[in-house]
Amino acid sequence: AYEVDYLNGYVLEEILNSNTEGLNPADYEILKLYQYEENINQLEDTAIINYDVLLTNCLQNYMQHINKGKLNPKIIYPDWDLKPKSIDVNNILFEAYKTEKFISLFEKIKPKQPVYQNLKTALKILDALPEDYFKPIKLGVKKKISPKDTNPLLIPIKKRLMYWNYLPKKDTITKLYDAKTQLAIKEFQSNHGLQPD
Repeated sequence: AYEVDYLNGYVLEEILNSNTEGLNPADYEILKLYQYEENINQLEDTAIINYDVLLTNCLQNYMQHINKGKLNPKIIYPDWDLKPKSIDVNNILFEAYKTEKFISLFEKIKPKQPVYQNLKTALKILDALPEDYFKPIKLGVKKKISPKDTNPLLIPIKKRLMYWNYLPKKDTITKLYDAKTQLAIKEFQSNHGLQPD
């Protein structure tokens, strides 16, 4: 029983942390799974079977999503002509249980491409930023702020850069677009997939 509980716990932890892979743990019934696991010793046989089926289904979905993505690219791009990946989830799970190499299972099926790794790094950076509910700052039609310009809009811009830790919070806020602010803007642009210009 200990081994099964350990494996269940490992699977639940992987699903719980699926947000680090750009997925949503709620899509895999994570709350319901944890409720089953926390009450495992009091569950009746029917509930244990339901838990096992739910856990297996959620794990299969997670493995499919982590390996080949959640969206069908042909729906978004009608001219998409790359052949989709296919994996035999059931066979992989069976092999993992049989060889007792369950822990390395997830690492084997996760994408290894540098683009995917860079996206995970960017997601980590974005998740570390504080939540915000700011209204957009509007510069006006075709207006641009260049280095060494002064503009009253630089005050709210600098406040947001400080809030997101791109500028030190102890800095004095002025209307001047100085070199330090320019570097902070470029870092912000780079972290958000924009041309750092």
